[in-house]
This record gives sequence, structure tokens and C-alpha cells, in this order.
Amino acid sequence: MQAYSIYSERLDSASDPNAMPSPPKTFNLEMQDYEKRDKEHNFFVSHLDPDQVYLISVSAINSIGEGPRSQPTTVLTTPRVLPAPRNLRAYAESYDQVVLEWEPPWSNVDDSSYPLLEYLLRVEYTANNLHMDKIPDRRISKNPSSTIVRDLVPNSEYLFRLASVTQGGPGLFAEVVAKTKPFGQSSRFQKLCEKNEIQNNDHRIRSGNENTNKMKWKADSMEEDPE
Repeated sequence: MQAYSIYSERLDSASDPNAMPSPPKTFNLEMQDYEKRDKEHNFFVSHLDPDQVYLISVSAINSIGEGPRSQPTTVLTTPRVLPAPRNLRAYAESYDQVVLEWEPPWSNVDDSSYPLLEYLLRVEYTANNLHMDKIPDRRISKNPSSTIVRDLVPNSEYLFRLASVTQGGPGLFAEVVAKTKPFGQSSRFQKLCEKNEIQNNDHRIRSGNENTNKMKWKADSMEEDPE
């Protein structure tokens, strides 16, 4: 025995088992790559198309030539998944909140064939916080390019992992590490509270005097109360 040939033949339609196969791809494996001839051999067949049916067969080669192929094995490849979101960034907003920002994944695949459905966010404690409870995964709409992760532990380091999700499941994860602020360090929102004026896109509280407070809210904009 000198080598093996591995053939992968793709059917033209995954829904039609009687479809004619496409021309096979051949991979030749030299026998000196293996320690024992009776060893179970493993080989990864790469560069297959996603969401397709393939017929995989193997033939042996010796000094006389190539022998007959084995009975084909039918394999269904998984649907395509997207690469990781780009430029994932994280910064601490407060002692219990971290802001994540990113850009959509780049892909040369037609979006109508494998559309982005949503994002999957996994938040994990780093090695110093392994005693903490596991944080549930979070699904994020595909439209925003940012989110706020709340209810974190003060002065703690987290690993944030974000993946694009298609019908084939989550793709590759982008990763970033961020640390929350120590307890008592104010976020921008809290600093505005200390100045007796709060503005966070939908409401405002403004001090009138030591005994009264005026409240006014308006969607997406703020107007100062006339005195």
C-alpha cells in the first residue's frame, strides 16, 4: 500500500438524492504519513460548500495502480455561518455597566441566502472571578451596533464574546475584555444626577429649590423648564 485517494462528489441539489454528482475532488494521502498500516485513518476533507450533500469514497493505491473505490458515504454539510463582528470595543460606563460597540461582519456571500438574524452575546468572568455564577447568554437584535451590559460586579474583569447568527447558527466570536469601575465611581448619568440635572434621552429631573423638584420629559429631546 502506497497511498489513498479520497473522493468528494457534490450532488447538485441537497433536496434531490437522484441528482447527478459534480466532478469529484481528489486528495492523495501517502502511506508514510501513518505509523501503522492497520491503524484507523482520519482525514479532514476541506473546501466543501455549505448546506450541500456530498458522496465521500476512498480508494487504495499500490505499485500496480489504484484499486476500486469504497461504497460512498453520504454527508450533509452545515449551512454557512458568518465571520465574527468587526471592531468589537468595550468600555466601562459605571461600576456595574459596560458598553459594547461593534461593526457588522464582513461577508462576500449574498445576504439574501444567509441573512444575519441576530447577535449572540456571551459574558464570562475572567480567571479571577470563576467562583461567580454563570451569566446567561443574551440575544441582540441585528439592527443596533451597540448595547449596554448591566448588573455586573463592581471592579471586576469580564470577557465579552459576540457572534453573528444565521440559520446555520452562531458564527465565529469576536472577543474583548473590559473591567467595571470600582464601586462609587460615577458614570456620566450619575454625575449629572449629582448636578441635579439628568438627561438620558427620555426624561429629566431638575432641582427647583431645597424642598421641591421639577420633572419634565420629552422623547429624544430636552427643553429647559421656564422659570
